[in-house]
Amino acid sequence: MKKLFLLLITLNLGSALFSQSPNHPSRAFLGVNSNHIDQAKAEALGFDTPYGAYITQVYENTTAEKAGIQPFDYLTGINNKAFTASRRFQHVMSEYNAGEQATIQMIRGNQAMSIPVTFGKQSDAIYRKIPKEEEPFLGVKQDHYNWKENIPGVKVQIVEKSAAEQMDLQDNDIITAINGQQIIDWHDLGNMIDNMKPGDPISIDFLRDGKTMSAQTNIKSYGETYMVHDKQETKVMEEEEAKPAEEIEQAFSVNMEEALEMENISQQEADDMKKKVGVDMPIINNLEIEKLNIFPNPNDGLFNLMFELPNRGQTSIRIFNSVGKLVYQNDLQQFSGVFKDRIDISGRAKGFYFLAINQDGKSITKKVALQ
Repeated sequence: MKKLFLLLITLNLGSALFSQSPNHPSRAFLGVNSNHIDQAKAEALGFDTPYGAYITQVYENTTAEKAGIQPFDYLTGINNKAFTASRRFQHVMSEYNAGEQATIQMIRGNQAMSIPVTFGKQSDAIYRKIPKEEEPFLGVKQDHYNWKENIPGVKVQIVEKSAAEQMDLQDNDIITAINGQQIIDWHDLGNMIDNMKPGDPISIDFLRDGKTMSAQTNIKSYGETYMVHDKQETKVMEEEEAKPAEEIEQAFSVNMEEALEMENISQQEADDMKKKVGVDMPIINNLEIEKLNIFPNPNDGLFNLMFELPNRGQTSIRIFNSVGKLVYQNDLQQFSGVFKDRIDISGRAKGFYFLAINQDGKSITKKVALQ
């Protein structure tokens, strides 16, 4: 995630839902990024369906900003037609053109809302690139290999001289809310911090040894935390951050004889996924990726996924079963370097699964047989 915490290696494959491409300049553009959520998270948030669009970012000078749409809003439909598994937000948006009017249904907190909008164009949006040293930085990191526990919120480790340390947060505290917004997982935490500015007040609710506590401060920037003052120092810090990834790669060296074989997805399989469940499966593998491996082989549904991305960009990962059900997703936000994670789908049927990795519009899709 945007440097809000030291999360060098995590996994959700959310979607950057720009509803217009440069090849379709007249297509309607709302101006948001959003993530899909699974059934468990939908239930935790009190949503009736997991097929909506969970907003993570709103771009300046767009329809969404003008309409007052906010991060953590949950879009459920357009013109009273609810989003479904086969008719997701991005698919519905492709039916509209810039200048057309519509009414968006959404949920904010516990309140259902309907918002009238006039769709704009992608060229309306203002995109701001913030230097790393000026990005908001809470100063928490996760124990990557022990993140999935049956607890609300997220368990954290604390970075020295950070805003988190300033609030007296401690290792193994569990953050449950930030500024009143419920935090279900690491993606919520990342989205919350990404939408703040250095100096903004931040209030955190957390659990420590089963006791509910809270703390407040003003969030720092990445540069303030690490005393970074120029781009050269930023580069040094990025190199320092890369070291844990290298250590993890060494710790999880792969015997290639144990790796699962992966195949490219066929046009027929891509068409079936699109027709049956509305899932887009790119068949052109144009993402520059190295050391992509899934192992061991055979396995019982508990396996390791490893790859390395030489370029930095908005990165996401999804795994679907053969009938198009999303069984695993994670969003790495701005990511480059070595990725490694243990994935558990042992409670699911054996057979073919589809792995899709996307970065800044480029992707790679593979079919894997789990025995």
